[in-house]
Formats: sequence, structure tokens, C-alpha cells
Amino acid sequence: MTDLEPTAPLPAPARPTPPETAAQALAQLAERLAALPSGGLRRITTDIPRAVSIALGAAGRIAELREEIIEQLPKLDLAHVDELPTIAMATWYAHLQWVASTDESDGSELEAILERAVELRRTLLGDADALARRGLVSAGRVAEIREGRGHLDTANDLVALSALLEEAWPRVHDKTAATGEEIEEAAEQGTRLLVALSRRGEPGATISPAADAADLRRRAFTALHRAYDQCRRAVGYLRWAERDANAIAPSLFAHRTRATRPKAAAGGGASAASEEVERASVEAG
Repeated sequence: MTDLEPTAPLPAPARPTPPETAAQALAQLAERLAALPSGGLRRITTDIPRAVSIALGAAGRIAELREEIIEQLPKLDLAHVDELPTIAMATWYAHLQWVASTDESDGSELEAILERAVELRRTLLGDADALARRGLVSAGRVAEIREGRGHLDTANDLVALSALLEEAWPRVHDKTAATGEEIEEAAEQGTRLLVALSRRGEPGATISPAADAADLRRRAFTALHRAYDQCRRAVGYLRWAERDANAIAPSLFAHRTRATRPKAAAGGGASAASEEVERASVEAG
């Protein structure tokens, strides 16, 4: 993949779908996920909420290249392109089920979680607004996040803000008051809030239990990784001359805010080589 050019469109991670919509996607793929060979499942070495947000944000832009893919890459299975949003939503719900199965809270902590979530959303949204005015993150995506209303949107907004700021970290780490710790916390708090809302019976937030949530989560992530990787390969080929492939389809294993901060400060951004090393570690798993 080529580096993001200053004139390239900015990546735009999207807000995850509500749990009930994501549940339908997972049910649609259940048989296919169950049929995946256990020996070929991927290790999960990235943050799933942010990976889902990145994939959902990229899906529309990838779909715009569908005709070019048909013409120039006729051997590519178009299901990777067409089913990417469904696979991403299914992965999101499988992750929520896993979190719900491992979280020992009983819903009594909802008010405390909600209070922190609202505060964190307000802070990071202000940071994102400032960056958008400077043309460093997608102004359109920030506007969509700002339109969120209610507890469910607060949770999903945090995940989207986390993905938006993490993807942009090499460009913005020295231009924002946001910290890597806040960006990581946003994804965690968004997920915790959804689980807490589910346990309190919030309409639209139902998260049903899964028999083997950890295995299902890994299967869903494997499917997402395979589909998105094929899409990225296609985008990289089609947009090689334009040098905007990373803007259209950013890595799911994008810049770790804590790990890359010193390196980015010293060298001006994460290198393509570091991304390839990270991806190679996943391929090995």
C-alpha cells in the first residue's frame, strides 16, 4: 500500500450499527462462520470495535470501485466487496456477545459508565472538530457523529471517534490535545456502555448470549480479515497511480496510539514497513 498523499480523500471510519441490526448480520452468516476450519482461524491482534468502524467506513468507497474491479480484476470474488458491510456488522455483534460473556457487572454501574461516556464523547468530539477544521480528519464524518442522540448513539459515537482519531494519529499526534489513552478508552467505554444498556433492557440494545462467544468472535474476525484484505489488495492495484489506496481502505491494524507515539514524534509518522510487520504477525497466527 502507498502512503496517504496530502491531496487524497481522508479516511472516514463509520459509526457501528446498533446491536439489533448487527445481530441480524451475524445470524445471516452463522452457518458460514461455523464451517470455517478451526485450524485457519486468525489470532485477534487488533481492537475489534475500531476495526469494524474502519471497515464500515471503507465499504462504500470500495463499492464505488466495483465496476473497475470487474473490468481489471475479473478473478476477484466480488462477494468480498458486496458482503463487507454485513461481515463487519456480524463481527461487531460477535464482539459484543464476547464482551457480555466476560463482563461481570450486573448493570448497576450503568450511570457511572454513562457519565464517563458522555464526558469522553464531548471531549473527543471537540478535539475532532478542531482537527476537521484543519483538514486533518473527515469533517463529514465528524458531523455525522455530532448528530448522534441518545445512549446507543453515545456508545457507537465513542467507537467511531476512537477509530477516526487512531487512524489519523500519525498526522495529528502533535496537533491535538487528545491522548492515546483517551482514544483507547473511547472504544472500551463505548462497548461497555452497550453491554450495560443491554443488561438494563434498553430498547435496541439487546445482546443475546452465545454458546461459545470467544470462538464465534474469532471466526467472525477471520471472515472480516479475509474479505477486507482482498478488498485492500484490489484497491491497492487499482489506485496505485493515484496513491490514495490507504485513504480508501485504511489498515484494520492501524496505528497503535501508545506504541507509535514516540516513533511518530521522532520520524514524522508510522512507516509502511511497520504496518507490514504488524500484518505479517497476524498472517502468521
